[in-house]
This record gives sequence, C-alpha cells and structure tokens, in this order.
Amino acid sequence: MRKLLLLYVTVIALVSAAQNPGARPFDDEAIRDMLEGFAVMEADNEESDPYQRDLPTVADYYRMMEKRCEESGVDKRRILDVAKEEIDRCAAYVKSTGQTSSAHHAVRLLQLVAHSGDRSLLPYLEEKSLDPEIRRSIRSAAAEVYVNIADVEESVNLMRKLYDDRSFRESQYYYVSGLFLQKVKAEEKSLTDEVKRDICTHLLAIVQSADSPGDALDAEFFLRDFLPGYTNSKQRATLVRYANTGNEYMTNNFNPIKAHFDAIPPPKTHRLAQAFPRPAAVAG
Repeated sequence: MRKLLLLYVTVIALVSAAQNPGARPFDDEAIRDMLEGFAVMEADNEESDPYQRDLPTVADYYRMMEKRCEESGVDKRRILDVAKEEIDRCAAYVKSTGQTSSAHHAVRLLQLVAHSGDRSLLPYLEEKSLDPEIRRSIRSAAAEVYVNIADVEESVNLMRKLYDDRSFRESQYYYVSGLFLQKVKAEEKSLTDEVKRDICTHLLAIVQSADSPGDALDAEFFLRDFLPGYTNSKQRATLVRYANTGNEYMTNNFNPIKAHFDAIPPPKTHRLAQAFPRPAAVAG
C-alpha cells in the first residue's frame, strides 16, 4: 500500500510540474524525472480503477511534455534524445542484471515516444528491433513503434529482417506481424503495385517455408483476401503439410485447404506470377 501511495503521489507531482512551467526549468533532469514518472504508471488507464481513471493517457502525457518544451524554449526533440538515453540505459541494465522491471520501463518509454510520430526515430528503432543482445520484449516494442511511424514499404523490409531471426520469430514476431498486416489493410488503396508485390513476396515465402503453423495461417488469412489467384495456387497448396496435425483450431483451418486441393486436378492448380517465387530453401 505504501508503494502504491508513493506511486500516485509521484505521478500527481509530475503532472503538476508539467502543467506549471514556472515551477522549475525544463532541462534534461526535469525531462528524465517526467520520463521516470511515466515509466512507473500503468500501461492503460483502467476505468474500473478510481485511482487511474483521471490519469493522463500516454498521448496526453507526451503532449504535456511537448507543451513544457514550447513554454521553456526547449526543442521538443530533446524529449526523444533523453528518452533514447533512458531506453539504452534500461536495456543495458537488463542485460547485465536480468532484472525485468527495467525492461518494462524501456517498453513504456518506447510506447511514449511513439506518440511523437517523428521519423528521425526510425534508424534507432530498427537498430533496437534487430539487436539480438536486447531483451525480446524491448525489441518487440521498438519494432511495433517502427511499424506505427514508418510507411508500409519501410515496414515490410523490417518484417523480412525480423522473420529471418529465428529467436525473434519464435517469440515476438506474431504480435508485430499482426500490427503490420493491420497497417497494410488500412492503407491498401494507397499502396503502389510494387509495394503490394513486396508484401505478397514476403507472405508467400512464409506460407511455403514457415515451420510454425501459426505464422503460416496468419499469412494464409491475409493473402486469401489480398492476392487474386492465391486460392488455387501451388504456393497455397504447400499448406496441406499442416493438415491433420496440431490442435483442433489448426485442424479446422488446414484440413479444408487439403480437401480443396484434393478436389482440384493437378493441372488446374497454377503457380502465381514469377514475381512471387518460392524461397530457394524450399524450391523443388
């Protein structure tokens, strides 16, 4: 209870400081204090919790900090610079001690800077996403922020690199991929043919080579609606390898695919355009 009370007193004090710019200079130390206060707040304000109901949202908190910068004559990008320093410090501390609380802080700070929408963060976020020495929860958060800020073409390039990392693919890839596919669907009408081809190439490679039925099924669901000709393609036919295996959910999804292709004479199936070749590792 004492710890909880201290948390809310700290948050209230930080919010008050944000709303009263004359209280102290808004220097790097003040920014770090506000970032620390934010990092210990809960990820989402629960309506059922009367203590959290009136707390600022993540977006509110970031805009509050930007306002303090404007009122103090400080470049608002200084928030991002200090946040990156704190994220790096937390990541290094987790690596050296194994204490996961600091990983939570790093994730929270990444969620905060996402509201800047600042594309200058992209190289930093890509670096963190692909660093095998960083805890996977931090890598995943960095990748999610990257996808949020980047355009679809940039995002598909990152998704390829993440999928090539088996350790990441087996743990965090699913969540980032879901966010990426949502982005593609939301922006589908504005995508160029070249970008659509890149997306399809990436997903068809997963369909044909994934050793995880979950990854293959996500790609299957998306391509079925996104890519004309996919339903009867030889690429999709490779999914019969998952028929009659796995749990009931997987069986219910893959067995109908097998039945579909069993009913089609082989000459009727077709390979999609050469723009979507099978990966070399699985080419027959």
